[in-house]
Formats: sequence, C-alpha cells, structure tokens
Amino acid sequence: MPKKILFVIVLCTIFTLPSIIYAQSKFGAYDKLWLLIDSDTVAKEKKLFYLDSYIEKAHSEKNSYEEYRALEKKTYLLPFNQAVILLHKMNPLVQSLKNDSLQGRFYNRSTTLYYKNRHFKEALDYAIQAEKFNEKTNNHYNLNAARITIGNIYFHTQHYEKAKQYFLLAKNYYKTSHNYNHVQGYVSSLYSLGKCYWILNEPVALKNVINESEKMLPGLKPQDRIMEAAYINYIKGGGAFLQKDYTVAEGYFESALKEIQKNEDITNIHMIYLYLGKIRWEQNQKEKAITYFTKIDELFKDKKFLNYELREAYDYLRMYYKDSGQTELQLQATESLIALNQQFEKEQQYLTDVLHYQLETNELQAEKIALQKQLKNNNKIPVVLWLVVFGSASIVAGAFFVRKLQNKKVPADFNPNSTFSKNDTVVNVGVTEEDLTDKADLQNDTDKNKYTVSDQKEQDNSIILTSTEKRLMREFKLFEAKKEFKKTITLEQLAAQFGTNRTTLSNFLNTHKGGYNNYLSKLRVAAVVADLKTSKSLRKKTLQEISFIYGFPNAKAFSSQFKTEMNNSPLDYIKQLKLENGHSKNTIGN
Repeated sequence: MPKKILFVIVLCTIFTLPSIIYAQSKFGAYDKLWLLIDSDTVAKEKKLFYLDSYIEKAHSEKNSYEEYRALEKKTYLLPFNQAVILLHKMNPLVQSLKNDSLQGRFYNRSTTLYYKNRHFKEALDYAIQAEKFNEKTNNHYNLNAARITIGNIYFHTQHYEKAKQYFLLAKNYYKTSHNYNHVQGYVSSLYSLGKCYWILNEPVALKNVINESEKMLPGLKPQDRIMEAAYINYIKGGGAFLQKDYTVAEGYFESALKEIQKNEDITNIHMIYLYLGKIRWEQNQKEKAITYFTKIDELFKDKKFLNYELREAYDYLRMYYKDSGQTELQLQATESLIALNQQFEKEQQYLTDVLHYQLETNELQAEKIALQKQLKNNNKIPVVLWLVVFGSASIVAGAFFVRKLQNKKVPADFNPNSTFSKNDTVVNVGVTEEDLTDKADLQNDTDKNKYTVSDQKEQDNSIILTSTEKRLMREFKLFEAKKEFKKTITLEQLAAQFGTNRTTLSNFLNTHKGGYNNYLSKLRVAAVVADLKTSKSLRKKTLQEISFIYGFPNAKAFSSQFKTEMNNSPLDYIKQLKLENGHSKNTIGN
C-alpha cells in the first residue's frame, strides 16, 4: 500500500475516532442517567440531581424530546407549586415537537397533577381537552388515562354510576395488552372500580375486582407492587367492613395505612382514619373512635378541604359531644360541618355543570360535524330535481296566499280560552300559540283556578291543567329539547331545577308522563333509535358505551328497556340497520 494512502487512512482514523466515541457517550449518557432516574433504589434527592443534569444536557444539545421527558418525570418528585412551573416549561416544548402522542400525554399529566392536588376546576378543564384530543388522534392509551381522571372527578362529585362507567371503559381497554404501562393502567382502573363498588355497597363485584387486581400484582415492578398491594388491602378493608367483619377490616386498614402514608396520599389516609373510627364506635370504644374523627377535623381546619365521604366524621363528633354534654365542642363541629357543606355546594356545582354540559357539548360537536358532512353530500342534487322542488314550493306558496286572503278577518266573538273539538275551525292571523298562552296567563290573574290547553299530540281530548302543571309542561319541553334526559338526574334534583317539590313533580309525572322512570327510559330509547339510524360511529360502540352516553345506569338496564320499547334487542336492531343500509346501497348500485 502506498505511503500516501496509508497516511490518509491513519489521519482519518485519528480525526473520526473521537466523533464516534462522543456519539456513543452522548447516547450512553442519556441511557445511563435514565436508568438511575427510573430506579426504585435511588433516593429522591439523587434522582432530582440526575434529572437536573439530564435537563441541562438535553437543553444544551437542543434535544427537546429528552428535555420534555425529564421535566415530566421531575413533576412527580416536586411539590405542587414547583411542578406547575415545570408544566409551563413543558408546554412550548411539546408544541414544538408536534408529536400527537406526547401532546396527549401532556394533557394527561396536567390533569392528574391538578386533580391529585385538589384543583378540580383546572383538572377538569385539562381532562376534557385530553379526552377530546386523544379521541381525535386515536391515541387509546392516553384517552383511557384521561377517562380514569374524569371518572375520579365524577366519583368526587358523588356521581358514582357515571364514574363506574368511565372506569369500566378504561379497564376493558388496558386489559388488552401486556405492555407494562397497560398493566399499570389496568391495576389503576381496577382500584378505582373497587372504590365505586365499595361506596355503592356491591360486595360481590368488589370481591371480583380484588381477585383481578391480585392476579396482576406479580407483573408489577417491586416498588409498584408494594404500593398497589397496599391499595388493594385498603379496598379489602372496605369489603370486610361492608360484611361487618370489623376485626378483619381493621387488619387490612392498618396494613394499608403505612404504605399509603409513605405515598403522602392525604385523602385516603384520612379515609382509613374514618373507618378505623367507625370500627371503634361499633365496638363501643367511643373515646378511641373520637381520636380518629378529630384527625379528620384537624385536616379540614389545616388544609381547608375534605372529600365528601369524610363529612360523616362530623355526625359522630356532634353525637358524641351532645351525649357527653360538651356543648362548645358540639357547636364547633356543627360550624365546621356548615362550612364544609357550603364548600361542597360551591365546588360541586361548577364541576357537575361542566361534566354534564361540556362533555355533552363535545359529543354534540362531533354529531354536528357528521351532520354537516351528510348535508354536504345530500346537497349534490340534480338540476331537474331542483326545478321540481322550486315548482312545488311555488304552488304551496300560492295556495297559502289565497287561503290567507280568505281568512283575513277574525270573528268578533273569538275567545282564546274556549275549548274546541277536533272539528272546530280556529282562525289565527298573526297570533302564535305562545301569544294565546301568554294572554291566558294575564286572565289568570283574576281567576287562578283552571283553564284548558289542547295538546297537539292528544287532539282528541282536551287536557285541563292547573297553572303549576302548565309551567311544568313548559319546563319539560325545554328539558326534552336540551336532551337533559341523557344525564343522570334524580327526581329530587329535577324538582329543585324546576322550582317545585318532589311530591308535586312525582304526581305530575304519574298523571301526564307515565311515571318518572318510564318517562326517562322512553326518551332515552327514542334518542338512541334516532341516532343509530343516522350515526354509523354510534353503531360501532359497545352497549356499555351507548348506555353511558344516553344516561342508563348500565348495559343490562339499557338492553332491557330497549327491548321493552322496540320488541328487539339493541344488537339485533343495529344488525338490522346495517343490513338495510347494505341493501339500500346495492339497490342504488343496480
């Protein structure tokens, strides 16, 4: 080999070797640091040190992905206020990366951070963004992570059946994969389901969830396994308490408490205190019980928050102080409970409104887009058809004009409050049915007994209504127009919404609507049928999903009511629609 060529090879080797070594060390540095950061054996302080080094390195090398990943990890290790500052740093990074999966993850992380620190308004805002974005980008992992948080917010606002539906959706998704993140999501959704079954007093379902969770524990990393086992013990304690096996329940609660305290989970720590106190109370050890209930009162005074379930502690405190003649302490407990109730009312009103209306708005927006596409396709009508439509409209308009000239005058003896049979002719020029109703209202100032209204759906019979019933008829028309029957609502809540009481509303519904449950079920089934006819995407959903969307407590109740109304099961009806659509397409093709 010529010396010149050999010299060039050596020279190239000398100059390129450091670059190769640097590239390997660069890649290795991220990898090695992340192993230390992700290790269960490394102390929190060291992890933060490594993370700072990681972030600095990524920032200097303009590696936005690695910088984002480290900032996200750091939010789990810092106090809330500092973690929120990191969120503001993460947002521009995730926007610059234009990575749908990462953006969905950012929404989810923001949601959980705010939720776990009880900033429910912000948590819900991010949760709605997360669900909408992840659904749009078809990221099912992130979508179901968002669903767990929305389920938790429903749980917090005492809408336990709604919460259960969200947790079931998440569970059914996460169980489909053995990926570690999916396993964690599966266990997390099972725990959340367990809480629902506990609060709803469904011990058999709770036991099944516990068994499912325990089967998944061996697949978790050691530190995760220890923590999840503690939470399983917590809901095991709840199951034993439902069975009034207080000794066993106490053992599970005490076992769970140590690890949950390490996790700094204030809410569940005090939930355990509540049940330990209730166990002592049942065992007639009231002084010991009060020490637990007092801890809950101290939490409220210190942190100014409690979960709704914890308010029960004040019932015991007031009872104990009353029986022991400690009037001042009884008064303090009563004042705390009043303040707590006011806080719940304010907090939950906002969350409930957003959950019911904002989530429904998202659903309606999706429906709107589908309808716009449908109309766009329908508008492609041949010119000949347009001429036919225009000609028909002209004939109708001419007939209407002639009829209007014939009926120009209103009889002098016309009385808007009189009763008409279906054969009577009522001439009405420039006066709407609402105008006549308003006129009747004015006359009722002198006579507020009864008046007659002819219902369009029941023209054969005149229905005599009181002024209260007339008002409720209007309320229900709005209720149906806004599709409020799709949300979970009790008779008491509806009575309050309509400004009446439960008895009056119940009697009205029994008389005019066939009863409360029957009325809601019929409306819901009718809405499902109408939407199934026009929405292909709805036909692809599971019965569980459809039942949730339309306000049924579960798929079983939905199927039963659907069959009652339609003489057909929902699945068979959907198959029938698909066959009809297919046949229609074939006919057009032929």
